[in-house]
Amino acid sequence: MKRAVACWRLAARRGDSASLRSWGACLAMGEGCRKDVSRAIDCYKDVAAKGDVVAIHNLGACYSIGDGVPRDAKEAVRWLSQSAGKGFAWSVYYLGMHLCRGEGCVQDVERAFRCFRYAARRGIPNAQYDLAVCYANGEGVKRSVCFAVLWLLISVLRGCRAASSIIEGDLLEAWLDGEVGLGDDDEVISGVDR
Repeated sequence: MKRAVACWRLAARRGDSASLRSWGACLAMGEGCRKDVSRAIDCYKDVAAKGDVVAIHNLGACYSIGDGVPRDAKEAVRWLSQSAGKGFAWSVYYLGMHLCRGEGCVQDVERAFRCFRYAARRGIPNAQYDLAVCYANGEGVKRSVCFAVLWLLISVLRGCRAASSIIEGDLLEAWLDGEVGLGDDDEVISGVDR
């Protein structure tokens, strides 16, 4: 890994945008180098200025969770909207999360549903789970147990821990009835009324 990082770093210094984005990702995660999120943000900003959709998404994600920058939902939505507008599925999913919660934007569950559906159809496991939740609870779409279960199972097959917790815990019926849900760390919580 250190060799790859050294190559990305060298190519980034020579102006290669993809390498600069990769070098930024290494800095953000501390893979093959010392973790330095503020330098990663600088790399992302340089590449985002050239229109790189992944760098634009990475900036939006950083602002969304406050990684290396102050948490700022409006700034997150601004960056995510740019990359989502270019069809980047992960950005569409993150934007859906903001729309669902009304963080940094006006809450719009119908639009959030459409974002989750777009990202789910492009293979994002968490979006598949959130789409299942929308169908199970009738959020942004007419309630459909069949589609809820279908998307829940698809998300299990794609490795979504949240969906797997529901299935492995034999909680499908309670989940569909809104009696259980999942917390931020995918732990099962009772008495959930979404």
